[in-house]
Amino acid sequence: LCRLCRPPRDLILRKRSKKLPTPGPDLFVSPFCQMSGLPRVYRALQLSVPGPVSHFQLRHDVPLRPPAPHQVVVRVAACGIAFRDIVDRRGGFKFISRPAILGHEFAGTVVSCGDQVTKYRVGDRVLSLHWDQSEMWPSPLPTAKGTSPAQSFFGLTTPGGYGEFVTCGQGAFVRCPKGWSSVEACSVVSTYGTMHMAGVVRAGIKAGESVLVTGAGGGLGTASIHLFLALGCRVTAATSTPSKAAWLRSRFPQLRNVVLFDASPERSGRLVSVDDPTQPYNEQHDAVLECVGGPTFATSLRHAKGGGRVVLVGNVGDNATPPLPLGMLILNSISVIGSDSIAAAEFDDNLAPFMEKHGLRAAVDRVVELEDVPKIHEELESKRTTGRVVAKLTRKGDAFDW
Repeated sequence: LCRLCRPPRDLILRKRSKKLPTPGPDLFVSPFCQMSGLPRVYRALQLSVPGPVSHFQLRHDVPLRPPAPHQVVVRVAACGIAFRDIVDRRGGFKFISRPAILGHEFAGTVVSCGDQVTKYRVGDRVLSLHWDQSEMWPSPLPTAKGTSPAQSFFGLTTPGGYGEFVTCGQGAFVRCPKGWSSVEACSVVSTYGTMHMAGVVRAGIKAGESVLVTGAGGGLGTASIHLFLALGCRVTAATSTPSKAAWLRSRFPQLRNVVLFDASPERSGRLVSVDDPTQPYNEQHDAVLECVGGPTFATSLRHAKGGGRVVLVGNVGDNATPPLPLGMLILNSISVIGSDSIAAAEFDDNLAPFMEKHGLRAAVDRVVELEDVPKIHEELESKRTTGRVVAKLTRKGDAFDW
């Protein structure tokens, strides 16, 4: 057996000895091996079991899985750190692997292909979708006909971008647009892609409409602002702190308004003016882009016009179940639209050209090392970040662009 396509059994079972066996007659490198030149193990931030950041372990001995016929191996260059990762880390989805390697938004380079791969070649730069869309679409979760989620669900059922390599089906990726660095591109599918699919494709938001964005200071919120300003909408941003409000005003001077969520106990969740927090904000909008979830969902419903849409893409409340005022939805003809990820063809044919035309790029707060990811999780939980924080997975002298 080829020792690269079939790693030694003692490595897979993780025996105590770290010494790898010497190749013998039964351990050779096949001249046809797709893994030739790649390491047998790689570095990754592994989550032992769901819980606090103390459950993360930086490992240097994760076995590199060779590709099945329809799969590719991607060398990860950069991975966005999203609040969805915190939901995953806390155990928001009970089917998460144990141990798990989180990270569902990453960019990298194809370094190996299975013999039935037709979409990519070695050297192609790619971005991750949330899962392999050829396995399940439009949802990775079980349906009435299925009993298990997609086995290609990055960070949950298959290792994600918090590791140097990822092995997954070719349907789990799209090509990275030319001229984009991996840091710029890694979170584009998860942020711009999700909002384009939800707001433009499914909710039908058009130029000239009034749009309210909740969680506007985060990676998904800033992408929403970028996208719908470029589309020609009148955008109002809602955020949680005066410092984030000031940042939004300076970064997006085209915003129609910036408002705050009132933190006072008697008016918790209500929107107020940034300049005078005693003044409530009562304007209603054609569409509300709900990038937070449970904590602000009731507020979003209140700010949707009659006949308006609430587009739900955020889930920071760990799968919260907020009350749903059915009478209000019926009498006001309000639509609630949930959406995740973007169809690969929609990204290639429409979103990527739109972003290139309008010069849109992700708002990257900063770039950190893989070992700094637990600290960023804590910052995200305490609302101390703006834009997206990106972890770089390449090291000094690495040939793969990041």
